[in-house]
Amino acid sequence: MAQFLGDIAFLLEMALLALGLVLLERAAKERAGLMRLAGVLLVTTGILGPLCTGYFWFRYYGQGGFDHAHPPMVDAMGEMPMPMPEGGMPGGMRGGPTPDQGAHQHSP
Repeated sequence: MAQFLGDIAFLLEMALLALGLVLLERAAKERAGLMRLAGVLLVTTGILGPLCTGYFWFRYYGQGGFDHAHPPMVDAMGEMPMPMPEGGMPGGMRGGPTPDQGAHQHSP
């Protein structure tokens, strides 16, 4: 999955580069300064963006980041989290009673 995200980012950056070149060509014909500035900005982003994307794409590839569909879950310390208990977190997501505490009992 991460590999495809890198590929999509690269394709979008190539589209920015192409759009920037089109704007520069049009700005030269119409002598529009603001359009020229936008074209320069798009061309610059279209060149620097793929360099950054390519660097991290190869870096993640070298670290084995594309070996699985998604990276393994790790906590902020870079360690694997503790497994969840069978019934989930005590008290559930909202702090209410767990199923074994009668959460699904109906009163008459």
